[in-house]
Amino acid sequence: MKANWFAITVILVGVIVIWSAWPTLHRRLDTQSPQPTSVSDGYGRGAVEFSDSRVNVTIPLTLPLQERGLGERTSLGADDGMLFIYTTPGYPIFWMKHMRFALDFVWLDHGQVVDITADVPAPADGQVTLPTYQPDVPASAVLEVRAGYAARHHISVGDAAKIDRY
Repeated sequence: MKANWFAITVILVGVIVIWSAWPTLHRRLDTQSPQPTSVSDGYGRGAVEFSDSRVNVTIPLTLPLQERGLGERTSLGADDGMLFIYTTPGYPIFWMKHMRFALDFVWLDHGQVVDITADVPAPADGQVTLPTYQPDVPASAVLEVRAGYAARHHISVGDAAKIDRY
């Protein structure tokens, strides 16, 4: 009988701990990791259209793929990019870990360019401390393209940006 009470107490404590932690855990998972679609490689596909240009994008659908981003890739097509989509606007923090080429970050919210971080350099060989980058205003999506893309296509804060997902 004593063992049964001990087992019941352990189970109840476990249920209480999980129940009390669930809102925080659920909120964190809901805001940071979009749910995968049927795409077998963990990436969605789409495009971001500006007034005179179109970027074909890969969309990482899991937190590990978002954390990897474009790191370790050796190149990126002239009209290609990676799009990170968040469920709520915020101040996402990016870095250039394992990057081999420079990027522009185009920060988007509600179909509009809200900030641009241009010509972000790849880290130098052996660089240990990496700077971080985030928008000056809340953003719900971040488009990474090759450095210079925003300037070449005259993309600026306030421009419309239409996101299409396939």
